[in-house]
Amino acid sequence: MGSRRMVAGERPLADLAGVAGRCLANAAFAQRQMEMDFRHCPILWPWPSRVNQSLCGRHASVPAIHHLGWAVRSIEKARQHFETGLGLEFRGEESHPDVRVAFFGEGQVAVELLEPRGDKTSVGRFIAERGEGIHHLALKVDDVSAALAEASRHGFVAIDSAPHSGSRGTVVGLVDPLRPDGVLIQYVQEP
Repeated sequence: MGSRRMVAGERPLADLAGVAGRCLANAAFAQRQMEMDFRHCPILWPWPSRVNQSLCGRHASVPAIHHLGWAVRSIEKARQHFETGLGLEFRGEESHPDVRVAFFGEGQVAVELLEPRGDKTSVGRFIAERGEGIHHLALKVDDVSAALAEASRHGFVAIDSAPHSGSRGTVVGLVDPLRPDGVLIQYVQEP
């Protein structure tokens, strides 16, 4: 596997600061691995699991990483870190009943900041229990229903019993892989 040449003006992912940089660099590496060989999806089972099988080649294929969801108490306070510190361009914002969402970056380096609208919302409870940080890894799939069903067969706990509307017109579904780090998996189906 050869190294990829950098485009003029492109920042190497390894230069990104802190945990976010390492997570995004690992996500981009995993995406390149999946693009080269769809028989292996290391992003789903890079750890020992009860059933060490991949979703690839089954009903729900995982062609790409869609984004990284990051829970924050305040988008305003986190914005400078993601724009200036990590060099990710602000791409817009959406407001939902339980959460405010801001989008940064695009392509292999896309981050969604999630600010809860209260302590009793799902993101509010997440921050209360685990603090600010990575909330979910979003994977682009062709069929969220099939991905949720397949994940359940592999022992993941469905947080969303059925797909529902997500940001930017997407359809999403969330599962918990029951990992001690608490990072959730979100399946995203583009419109």
